[in-house]
Amino acid sequence: MKSLINYLLIDRIKITAANTVSSPITYGFPAISAFLGAIHALNRELLEDWDITFDGVLISCHECHIRSYRAHAFTDYTFNQNRTPLKQNGSAPSIIEEGKCDLTLSLAIKIYGEKSAHRRVNNEPETFKNRIQELLTAHRIAGGSVQGIRNLKLFGEEDFEELTTALMPARVLMSAQDELIAIEKSLKEQNKTAQPLSTLIELATLHHNPTEDEQGKTTWATETCKKGKGWLVPIPVGFQAISRSFTPGELANYRNPEYPSQYVESIYSAGKWILPHRGLDPKSCFWRYDNSQKHLYLVTQNNH
Repeated sequence: MKSLINYLLIDRIKITAANTVSSPITYGFPAISAFLGAIHALNRELLEDWDITFDGVLISCHECHIRSYRAHAFTDYTFNQNRTPLKQNGSAPSIIEEGKCDLTLSLAIKIYGEKSAHRRVNNEPETFKNRIQELLTAHRIAGGSVQGIRNLKLFGEEDFEELTTALMPARVLMSAQDELIAIEKSLKEQNKTAQPLSTLIELATLHHNPTEDEQGKTTWATETCKKGKGWLVPIPVGFQAISRSFTPGELANYRNPEYPSQYVESIYSAGKWILPHRGLDPKSCFWRYDNSQKHLYLVTQNNH
């Protein structure tokens, strides 16, 4: 039976031109599923030589710069777009609008394996880390190119506190589902017709309210439902099926015809960015796949 044998810290991965549009209605940081997908692909390649399983990814961001432009302070931001080469006849191809960002992040991964795998990883740590670095630098993460990795470190199961210290300075992405439910409850007390989507929009809204004093002087106050709850952001947390499941090869022109397919739409929740030293629990800060519910394909943390 496989059990937790190590934590792997991929420290300071520098990625350029990553996809910053995380869903049809959110942007600013790549989707969680993009990082889980990259680590899952890495795990599948490692299985050729190492009998281990990656199940759980902690996401910690050090820097994130969106490639955007704003003419002046009173206009909206727009994404910087790339011009592709001219066609053979000299005409310019159409531009497909994309949102890109450059970021530096660290990923901590839970490694599961048998006792024999534990012994091999700890007896050959440099071989193991070099193989991972070789694979990661050859792949894309969230659609972006890996420009470099500062270091890879292995931590024992009892060294989680040392791992969180190594993440500093950074912010760790955590689920804020409880905070979202509390905000929804508060909104419904004010307006019984409020819907969950209203809560999500409210999460991304700043209210600028004027107040006038006795002398007639007007001052403006900025209010938000997030006050006192930390750095909350709307995030996509997976997909919900909106059609039946199609058998392999039943649908034409899709990417992997050897697997079943299904039409889906995004599911949203809230996330929060916290400092690593704020008492992270190893049981609740790692993102993982959760397919336990029919027609729901989620990424979740173990306590949600």
